Amino acid sequence: LQKLENPREFFEKMGVQRKLVDVLDLRAGAGEPSTTECRTLKENLGHADVIQFWLEQHSRLTLRPSGTEPKVKVYLSLMSENKPTRESLAADKAKLKAQAEELLNSFLKALGVA
Repeated sequence: LQKLENPREFFEKMGVQRKLVDVLDLRAGAGEPSTTECRTLKENLGHADVIQFWLEQHSRLTLRPSGTEPKVKVYLSLMSENKPTRESLAADKAKLKAQAEELLNSFLKALGVA
């Protein structure tokens, strides 16, 4: 996570479709989030080596170092634009899977790993 001195700038360089709403950076000395919800969470959670990108449609990209290995763990939670129906479920899942792959590939490229 040391490469992410400015998480907001890093995310914007990724060039993904989902709009960045806020950054919850729990590292010591990190800047304040812009939304009230993130500021409250930061206050309540305290310091940790965790960065969470809050995206539109209540989606999140969370980064944290592994506690047991020299690697970074990435968690992604995406929400669909519309409430899925029985008829749309397969197409909605395929669309979210493609968005997840695009986000992950953009993240790895921005880190210089892919």
